[in-house]
Amino acid sequence: MKYCVALFLFMTAAVFEMKAEADPKFHIYLCFGQSNMEGGVPAEGVDMEYVDPRFQVLATDATNANRALGEWYTAYPCIVGLGGLCPIDYFGRSMVAALPADYKVGVVAVASGGVDIRAFFPDTGENYIFYKEAPKVAKYDCKLYKRLVDMAKIAQQSGVIKGILMHQGEANEGQEEWPEWVKFVYDRLISDLGLNAAEVPLLAGEVVGEAEGGTAYKHNQIIAKLPTVIPSAHVVSSAGCPGDIHFSALGYRILGKHYAIKMLELLDLPDCQDAHYTFYPSSLREFYRANRLETLDDIILQPNETREIPAIAYFGDGHQENVASEVVVTCTGKGVSVNGNKITGVTGKRSLVTVSYNDFTGKTVSTSFFVNRSQPIVGDVNGDDVVDEEDLKAVINHILDKPQEGEFDVNMANINKDDKVDVADVVLLIKLMGSGK
Repeated sequence: MKYCVALFLFMTAAVFEMKAEADPKFHIYLCFGQSNMEGGVPAEGVDMEYVDPRFQVLATDATNANRALGEWYTAYPCIVGLGGLCPIDYFGRSMVAALPADYKVGVVAVASGGVDIRAFFPDTGENYIFYKEAPKVAKYDCKLYKRLVDMAKIAQQSGVIKGILMHQGEANEGQEEWPEWVKFVYDRLISDLGLNAAEVPLLAGEVVGEAEGGTAYKHNQIIAKLPTVIPSAHVVSSAGCPGDIHFSALGYRILGKHYAIKMLELLDLPDCQDAHYTFYPSSLREFYRANRLETLDDIILQPNETREIPAIAYFGDGHQENVASEVVVTCTGKGVSVNGNKITGVTGKRSLVTVSYNDFTGKTVSTSFFVNRSQPIVGDVNGDDVVDEEDLKAVINHILDKPQEGEFDVNMANINKDDKVDVADVVLLIKLMGSGK
Protein backbone atom coordinates (compact mmCIF):
# COMPACT_ATOMS: atom_id res chain seq x y z
CA MET A 1 0.00 0.00 0.00
CA LYS A 2 2.74 2.45 0.96
CA TYR A 3 4.45 1.94 -2.41
CA CYS A 4 1.20 2.80 -4.19
CA VAL A 5 0.91 5.99 -2.18
CA ALA A 6 4.51 6.93 -3.00
CA LEU A 7 3.92 6.27 -6.71
CA PHE A 8 0.74 8.37 -6.62
CA LEU A 9 2.57 11.29 -5.04
CA PHE A 10 5.37 11.10 -7.60
CA MET A 11 3.00 10.95 -10.57
CA THR A 12 0.76 13.72 -9.17
CA ALA A 13 3.73 16.03 -8.69
CA ALA A 14 4.90 15.34 -12.26
CA VAL A 15 1.48 16.16 -13.69
CA PHE A 16 1.18 19.37 -11.68
CA GLU A 17 4.59 20.55 -12.94
CA MET A 18 3.07 20.75 -16.41
CA LYS A 19 0.14 22.89 -15.24
CA ALA A 20 -0.16 26.65 -15.12
CA GLU A 21 1.35 28.77 -12.36
CA ALA A 22 -0.26 28.83 -8.95
CA ASP A 23 -3.12 31.27 -8.36
CA PRO A 24 -1.89 34.09 -6.04
CA LYS A 25 -5.48 34.56 -4.88
CA PHE A 26 -5.70 30.97 -3.66
CA HIS A 27 -4.34 31.20 -0.11
CA ILE A 28 -3.06 27.92 1.32
CA TYR A 29 -2.68 27.16 5.04
CA LEU A 30 -0.82 24.15 6.41
CA CYS A 31 -2.32 22.73 9.60
CA PHE A 32 -0.81 20.16 11.95
CA GLY A 33 -1.11 18.92 15.51
CA GLN A 34 -2.82 16.33 17.63
CA SER A 35 -6.45 15.54 18.49
CA ASN A 36 -7.74 19.11 18.82
CA MET A 37 -6.50 19.85 15.31
CA GLU A 38 -7.86 16.52 14.09
CA GLY A 39 -11.27 17.17 15.64
CA GLY A 40 -12.41 16.04 19.07
CA VAL A 41 -16.22 16.15 18.76
CA PRO A 42 -18.75 15.38 16.00
CA ALA A 43 -19.87 18.20 13.72
CA GLU A 44 -23.41 19.41 14.37
CA GLY A 45 -26.26 20.28 12.00
CA VAL A 46 -25.30 23.93 11.60
CA ASP A 47 -21.76 22.88 10.64
CA MET A 48 -22.95 20.55 7.88
CA GLU A 49 -25.70 22.66 6.31
CA TYR A 50 -23.55 24.69 3.93
CA VAL A 51 -19.87 25.46 3.29
CA ASP A 52 -18.81 28.15 0.84
CA PRO A 53 -17.05 26.38 -2.09
CA ARG A 54 -14.32 29.03 -1.91
CA PHE A 55 -13.15 27.14 1.21
CA GLN A 56 -11.29 24.02 0.03
CA VAL A 57 -9.53 21.11 1.71
CA LEU A 58 -6.84 18.91 0.17
CA ALA A 59 -7.36 15.24 1.10
CA THR A 60 -4.22 14.12 2.93
CA ASP A 61 -5.25 10.51 3.60
CA ALA A 62 -7.52 7.89 2.10
CA THR A 63 -9.83 7.20 5.06
CA ASN A 64 -12.75 9.18 3.61
CA ALA A 65 -14.25 7.12 0.79
CA ASN A 66 -15.62 10.29 -0.82
CA ARG A 67 -12.23 11.96 -1.13
CA ALA A 68 -9.21 10.93 -3.17
CA LEU A 69 -5.72 11.54 -1.82
CA GLY A 70 -4.22 14.77 -3.12
CA GLU A 71 -7.44 16.21 -4.54
CA TRP A 72 -9.29 19.42 -3.57
CA TYR A 73 -12.84 19.39 -2.16
CA THR A 74 -15.27 21.86 -0.62
CA ALA A 75 -14.30 21.81 3.06
CA TYR A 76 -17.25 20.12 4.73
CA PRO A 77 -16.39 18.36 7.98
CA CYS A 78 -14.42 16.26 8.58
CA ILE A 79 -11.40 18.28 7.51
CA VAL A 80 -8.94 15.69 8.84
CA GLY A 81 -9.80 12.14 7.84
CA LEU A 82 -12.77 11.00 9.90
CA GLY A 83 -11.88 13.15 12.93
CA GLY A 84 -14.69 15.59 13.66
CA LEU A 85 -15.21 19.32 14.03
CA CYS A 86 -11.93 21.20 14.51
CA PRO A 87 -10.70 24.82 14.56
CA ILE A 88 -9.83 24.63 10.86
CA ASP A 89 -13.55 24.53 10.01
CA TYR A 90 -14.34 28.02 11.27
CA PHE A 91 -10.90 29.37 10.44
CA GLY A 92 -11.62 28.74 6.77
CA ARG A 93 -15.25 29.88 6.90
CA SER A 94 -14.22 33.11 8.60
CA MET A 95 -11.38 33.74 6.17
CA VAL A 96 -13.52 33.43 3.04
CA ALA A 97 -16.16 35.66 4.65
CA ALA A 98 -13.53 38.36 5.20
CA LEU A 99 -11.56 38.12 1.95
CA PRO A 100 -12.71 39.65 -1.37
CA ALA A 101 -14.99 37.44 -3.46
CA ASP A 102 -12.26 36.47 -5.95
CA TYR A 103 -10.06 34.90 -3.25
CA LYS A 104 -10.14 31.27 -2.13
CA VAL A 105 -8.76 29.53 0.96
CA GLY A 106 -7.34 26.01 0.96
CA VAL A 107 -6.18 23.94 3.92
CA VAL A 108 -3.74 21.06 4.06
CA ALA A 109 -4.04 19.25 7.38
CA VAL A 110 -2.12 16.39 8.96
CA ALA A 111 -3.01 15.65 12.58
CA SER A 112 -3.40 12.65 14.85
CA GLY A 113 -4.66 12.30 18.41
CA GLY A 114 -2.20 11.94 21.24
CA VAL A 115 1.01 12.46 19.29
CA ASP A 116 4.10 14.10 20.75
CA ILE A 117 5.35 17.16 18.84
CA ARG A 118 8.49 15.17 18.07
CA ALA A 119 6.37 12.78 16.00
CA PHE A 120 6.53 15.58 13.39
CA PHE A 121 10.34 15.56 13.33
CA PRO A 122 11.38 15.13 9.67
CA ASP A 123 13.77 12.18 10.03
CA THR A 124 13.14 10.65 13.44
CA GLY A 125 9.40 11.23 13.95
CA GLU A 126 8.55 7.52 13.86
CA ASN A 127 10.59 7.06 17.04
CA TYR A 128 8.03 9.18 18.93
CA ILE A 129 4.91 7.37 17.73
CA PHE A 130 3.97 4.99 20.51
CA TYR A 131 1.80 1.88 20.35
CA LYS A 132 -1.41 3.71 21.33
CA GLU A 133 -1.01 6.27 18.55
CA ALA A 134 0.33 3.93 15.85
CA PRO A 135 -3.04 2.71 14.47
CA LYS A 136 -4.25 6.30 14.01
CA VAL A 137 -1.01 7.45 12.38
CA ALA A 138 -0.98 4.52 9.96
CA LYS A 139 -3.13 6.50 7.52
CA TYR A 140 -0.05 8.70 7.00
CA ASP A 141 2.27 5.66 6.73
CA CYS A 142 3.49 6.73 10.21
CA LYS A 143 5.39 9.60 8.58
CA LEU A 144 3.55 12.73 9.62
CA TYR A 145 6.12 15.27 8.45
CA LYS A 146 6.65 13.62 5.07
CA ARG A 147 2.92 13.46 4.38
CA LEU A 148 2.47 17.13 5.30
CA VAL A 149 5.33 18.21 3.02
CA ASP A 150 4.26 15.96 0.15
CA MET A 151 0.72 17.33 0.29
CA ALA A 152 1.96 20.90 0.71
CA LYS A 153 4.01 20.58 -2.49
CA ILE A 154 0.89 19.46 -4.35
CA ALA A 155 -1.01 22.42 -2.89
CA GLN A 156 1.72 24.82 -4.00
CA GLN A 157 0.90 23.94 -7.60
CA SER A 158 -2.54 25.50 -7.07
CA GLY A 159 -1.99 28.36 -4.65
CA VAL A 160 0.37 30.22 -2.33
CA ILE A 161 1.14 29.15 1.24
CA LYS A 162 0.31 32.11 3.49
CA GLY A 163 0.57 30.59 6.97
CA ILE A 164 0.97 27.52 9.17
CA LEU A 165 -1.58 26.67 11.86
CA MET A 166 -0.65 24.41 14.76
CA HIS A 167 -2.61 23.04 17.69
CA GLN A 168 -0.51 20.71 19.78
CA GLY A 169 0.80 20.55 23.32
CA GLU A 170 -1.41 18.38 25.49
CA ALA A 171 0.92 15.40 24.89
CA ASN A 172 3.90 17.55 25.91
CA GLU A 173 2.30 19.34 28.84
CA GLY A 174 4.88 21.02 31.05
CA GLN A 175 7.90 20.14 28.88
CA GLU A 176 10.03 23.27 28.72
CA GLU A 177 11.84 22.09 25.57
CA TRP A 178 8.59 22.17 23.60
CA PRO A 179 9.13 25.61 21.95
CA GLU A 180 12.50 24.47 20.61
CA TRP A 181 10.96 21.28 19.23
CA VAL A 182 8.26 23.33 17.50
CA LYS A 183 10.94 25.60 16.07
CA PHE A 184 12.75 22.60 14.60
CA VAL A 185 9.60 21.46 12.77
CA TYR A 186 8.67 24.97 11.62
CA ASP A 187 12.18 25.79 10.37
CA ARG A 188 12.31 22.58 8.34
CA LEU A 189 8.89 23.27 6.80
CA ILE A 190 10.05 26.72 5.75
CA SER A 191 13.25 25.30 4.27
CA ASP A 192 11.82 22.20 2.58
CA LEU A 193 8.96 24.14 0.96
CA GLY A 194 11.08 27.11 -0.15
CA LEU A 195 9.16 29.57 2.00
CA ASN A 196 10.11 32.86 3.66
CA ALA A 197 9.46 32.80 7.41
CA ALA A 198 8.77 36.55 7.40
CA GLU A 199 5.89 35.94 4.98
CA VAL A 200 4.57 32.64 6.40
CA PRO A 201 3.79 33.03 10.11
CA LEU A 202 3.16 30.20 12.56
CA LEU A 203 -0.14 30.50 14.44
CA ALA A 204 -0.14 28.35 17.60
CA GLY A 205 -3.42 27.90 19.43
CA GLU A 206 -3.68 27.68 23.18
CA VAL A 207 -5.09 24.52 24.76
CA VAL A 208 -8.39 24.73 26.68
CA GLY A 209 -7.90 27.32 29.43
CA GLU A 210 -8.40 26.82 33.16
CA ALA A 211 -11.45 29.12 33.30
CA GLU A 212 -13.04 27.18 30.44
CA GLY A 213 -12.63 23.76 32.08
CA GLY A 214 -9.30 22.71 30.57
CA THR A 215 -7.25 19.90 32.07
CA ALA A 216 -3.91 20.72 30.37
CA TYR A 217 -4.17 24.49 30.79
CA LYS A 218 -0.73 24.84 32.41
CA HIS A 219 0.83 24.22 29.02
CA ASN A 220 -0.44 27.62 27.89
CA GLN A 221 2.40 29.13 29.92
CA ILE A 222 4.86 27.30 27.68
CA ILE A 223 2.93 28.11 24.48
CA ALA A 224 3.22 31.78 25.48
CA LYS A 225 7.02 31.51 25.15
CA LEU A 226 6.89 30.44 21.50
CA PRO A 227 7.21 33.97 19.98
CA THR A 228 10.47 34.44 21.91
CA VAL A 229 11.90 31.37 20.15
CA ILE A 230 10.27 31.83 16.74
CA PRO A 231 10.02 35.52 15.76
CA SER A 232 7.26 34.82 13.23
CA ALA A 233 5.14 32.82 15.72
CA HIS A 234 1.89 34.16 17.16
CA VAL A 235 -0.25 32.71 19.95
CA VAL A 236 -3.99 32.34 19.30
CA SER A 237 -6.04 32.77 22.47
CA SER A 238 -8.46 30.06 23.60
CA ALA A 239 -10.21 32.45 26.02
CA GLY A 240 -13.93 31.81 25.98
CA CYS A 241 -13.56 28.46 24.17
CA PRO A 242 -15.18 25.81 26.42
CA GLY A 243 -14.02 22.22 26.74
CA ASP A 244 -11.88 19.88 28.87
CA ILE A 245 -9.00 18.11 27.16
CA HIS A 246 -10.87 18.65 23.88
CA PHE A 247 -12.86 21.74 22.97
CA SER A 248 -16.63 21.50 22.65
CA ALA A 249 -18.24 22.15 19.25
CA LEU A 250 -18.79 25.77 20.30
CA GLY A 251 -15.20 25.95 21.50
CA TYR A 252 -13.91 24.82 18.10
CA ARG A 253 -16.04 27.41 16.31
CA ILE A 254 -14.81 30.25 18.50
CA LEU A 255 -11.18 29.10 18.35
CA GLY A 256 -11.35 28.86 14.56
CA LYS A 257 -12.63 32.43 14.44
CA HIS A 258 -9.75 33.48 16.71
CA TYR A 259 -7.23 31.90 14.30
CA ALA A 260 -8.83 33.79 11.41
CA ILE A 261 -8.86 37.14 13.19
CA LYS A 262 -5.17 36.76 14.04
CA MET A 263 -4.32 35.82 10.45
CA LEU A 264 -6.29 38.74 9.01
CA GLU A 265 -4.40 41.09 11.34
CA LEU A 266 -1.10 39.66 10.07
CA LEU A 267 -2.27 40.13 6.47
CA ASP A 268 -3.08 43.76 7.38
CA LEU A 269 -6.72 43.20 6.41
CA PRO A 270 -9.91 44.14 8.28
CA ASP A 271 -10.72 41.41 10.80
CA CYS A 272 -14.40 41.32 9.91
CA GLN A 273 -16.83 40.15 7.26
CA ASP A 274 -16.37 41.67 3.81
CA ALA A 275 -19.11 44.21 3.08
CA HIS A 276 -20.29 42.21 0.05
CA TYR A 277 -20.33 38.79 1.73
CA THR A 278 -23.60 37.09 2.66
CA PHE A 279 -23.64 34.28 5.22
CA TYR A 280 -25.62 31.23 4.20
CA PRO A 281 -27.63 29.94 5.88
CA SER A 282 -28.60 33.18 7.59
CA SER A 283 -28.49 31.38 10.95
CA LEU A 284 -24.71 31.09 10.55
CA ARG A 285 -24.47 34.88 10.67
CA GLU A 286 -25.95 34.79 14.16
CA PHE A 287 -22.86 32.91 15.38
CA TYR A 288 -20.78 35.93 14.39
CA ARG A 289 -23.26 38.68 15.34
CA ALA A 290 -23.17 40.11 18.89
CA ASN A 291 -26.44 41.40 20.33
CA ARG A 292 -25.09 43.06 23.45
CA LEU A 293 -22.38 43.18 26.10
CA GLU A 294 -23.08 42.12 29.65
CA THR A 295 -23.99 45.05 31.90
CA LEU A 296 -21.25 46.18 34.26
CA ASP A 297 -21.83 47.69 37.70
CA ASP A 298 -20.36 51.01 38.83
CA ILE A 299 -17.15 50.65 40.83
CA ILE A 300 -15.02 52.62 43.29
CA LEU A 301 -11.40 52.89 42.23
CA GLN A 302 -8.68 54.35 44.44
CA PRO A 303 -5.72 56.26 42.94
CA ASN A 304 -3.14 53.80 41.54
CA GLU A 305 -5.58 50.89 41.87
CA THR A 306 -5.94 48.86 38.64
CA ARG A 307 -8.85 46.71 37.50
CA GLU A 308 -9.19 44.49 34.45
CA ILE A 309 -12.56 45.02 32.79
CA PRO A 310 -14.55 41.84 32.10
CA ALA A 311 -16.45 41.67 28.83
CA ILE A 312 -18.98 38.97 27.97
CA ALA A 313 -20.73 39.26 24.60
CA TYR A 314 -24.11 37.65 23.92
CA PHE A 315 -24.51 36.43 20.33
CA GLY A 316 -27.50 35.93 18.07
CA ASP A 317 -27.34 32.13 18.19
CA GLY A 318 -27.55 32.21 22.01
CA HIS A 319 -23.91 31.55 22.89
CA GLN A 320 -21.71 33.78 25.04
CA GLU A 321 -18.05 34.69 24.56
CA ASN A 322 -15.39 36.23 26.74
CA VAL A 323 -14.24 39.09 24.50
CA ALA A 324 -12.23 41.01 27.10
CA SER A 325 -9.07 40.91 24.97
CA GLU A 326 -10.93 42.35 21.96
CA VAL A 327 -12.79 45.34 23.43
CA VAL A 328 -12.00 49.03 23.10
CA VAL A 329 -12.19 50.96 26.37
CA THR A 330 -12.67 54.74 26.49
CA CYS A 331 -13.54 57.14 29.28
CA THR A 332 -14.74 60.68 29.91
CA GLY A 333 -13.44 62.57 32.90
CA LYS A 334 -9.98 62.55 34.45
CA GLY A 335 -10.59 59.99 37.15
CA VAL A 336 -8.98 57.00 35.41
CA SER A 337 -6.40 56.10 32.81
CA VAL A 338 -6.89 53.32 30.25
CA ASN A 339 -4.42 50.65 29.12
CA GLY A 340 -6.03 48.05 26.87
CA ASN A 341 -8.86 46.49 28.86
CA LYS A 342 -7.47 47.72 32.18
CA ILE A 343 -8.24 50.97 34.00
CA THR A 344 -6.22 52.63 36.77
CA GLY A 345 -7.47 55.20 39.24
CA VAL A 346 -5.84 58.63 38.93
CA THR A 347 -7.66 61.36 40.88
CA GLY A 348 -10.52 59.59 42.62
CA LYS A 349 -12.99 61.73 40.65
CA ARG A 350 -15.96 60.41 38.74
CA SER A 351 -15.46 59.06 35.20
CA LEU A 352 -17.74 57.29 32.75
CA VAL A 353 -16.08 54.24 31.19
CA THR A 354 -17.44 52.83 27.92
CA VAL A 355 -16.59 49.33 26.72
CA SER A 356 -17.14 48.63 23.00
CA TYR A 357 -16.84 45.42 21.01
CA ASN A 358 -16.76 45.18 17.22
CA ASP A 359 -18.04 41.78 16.12
CA PHE A 360 -17.03 39.87 12.99
CA THR A 361 -20.02 41.23 11.03
CA GLY A 362 -18.88 44.81 11.66
CA LYS A 363 -21.53 45.58 14.27
CA THR A 364 -20.50 47.47 17.43
CA VAL A 365 -22.10 46.81 20.82
CA SER A 366 -21.19 48.68 24.00
CA THR A 367 -21.91 49.12 27.67
CA SER A 368 -20.90 51.80 30.18
CA PHE A 369 -20.30 52.15 33.89
CA PHE A 370 -19.21 54.87 36.27
CA VAL A 371 -16.06 54.92 38.34
CA ASN A 372 -16.31 56.71 41.69
CA ARG A 373 -19.90 57.76 41.27
CA SER A 374 -21.46 58.51 44.64
CA GLN A 375 -25.01 57.25 43.99
CA PRO A 376 -26.38 56.51 40.52
CA ILE A 377 -29.77 57.99 39.65
CA VAL A 378 -32.02 56.06 37.30
CA GLY A 379 -32.65 58.18 34.20
CA ASP A 380 -29.60 60.41 34.80
CA VAL A 381 -27.85 59.35 31.61
CA ASN A 382 -25.46 62.30 31.40
CA GLY A 383 -24.22 61.98 34.98
CA ASP A 384 -25.11 65.48 36.20
CA ASP A 385 -27.15 64.11 39.14
CA VAL A 386 -30.39 65.54 37.72
CA VAL A 387 -33.07 63.84 35.58
CA ASP A 388 -34.18 66.50 33.09
CA GLU A 389 -34.71 67.44 29.45
CA GLU A 390 -31.01 66.92 28.66
CA ASP A 391 -31.33 63.27 29.66
CA LEU A 392 -34.48 62.92 27.56
CA LYS A 393 -32.73 64.41 24.55
CA ALA A 394 -29.76 62.07 25.02
CA VAL A 395 -31.98 58.98 25.22
CA ILE A 396 -33.90 59.96 22.07
CA ASN A 397 -30.61 60.59 20.24
CA HIS A 398 -29.42 57.14 21.33
CA ILE A 399 -32.59 55.48 19.98
CA LEU A 400 -32.22 57.39 16.70
CA ASP A 401 -28.52 56.45 16.58
CA LYS A 402 -27.43 60.08 16.61
CA PRO A 403 -24.05 61.13 18.06
CA GLN A 404 -23.98 62.09 21.75
CA GLU A 405 -22.41 65.17 23.28
CA GLY A 406 -20.61 64.37 26.53
CA GLU A 407 -21.38 61.45 28.83
CA PHE A 408 -24.07 58.88 28.08
CA ASP A 409 -24.67 55.98 30.46
CA VAL A 410 -26.73 53.40 28.59
CA ASN A 411 -27.41 51.51 31.83
CA MET A 412 -29.21 54.52 33.33
CA ALA A 413 -31.20 54.83 30.08
CA ASN A 414 -32.44 51.23 30.35
CA ILE A 415 -35.03 52.21 32.96
CA ASN A 416 -37.23 49.12 32.69
CA LYS A 417 -34.17 46.79 32.85
CA ASP A 418 -35.04 44.80 29.72
CA ASP A 419 -31.49 45.13 28.28
CA LYS A 420 -32.56 47.50 25.51
CA VAL A 421 -33.24 51.22 25.25
CA ASP A 422 -36.45 52.05 23.38
CA VAL A 423 -39.66 54.08 23.47
CA ALA A 424 -40.80 52.32 26.65
CA ASP A 425 -37.80 53.82 28.46
CA VAL A 426 -38.62 57.28 27.06
CA VAL A 427 -42.12 57.04 28.55
CA LEU A 428 -40.71 56.04 31.95
CA LEU A 429 -38.11 58.82 31.78
CA ILE A 430 -40.82 61.45 31.17
CA LYS A 431 -42.68 60.12 34.23
CA LEU A 432 -39.52 60.39 36.31
CA MET A 433 -39.04 63.98 35.16
CA GLY A 434 -42.63 64.78 36.08
CA SER A 435 -42.26 63.21 39.52
CA GLY A 436 -39.21 65.34 40.28
CA LYS A 437 -37.03 62.28 41.02
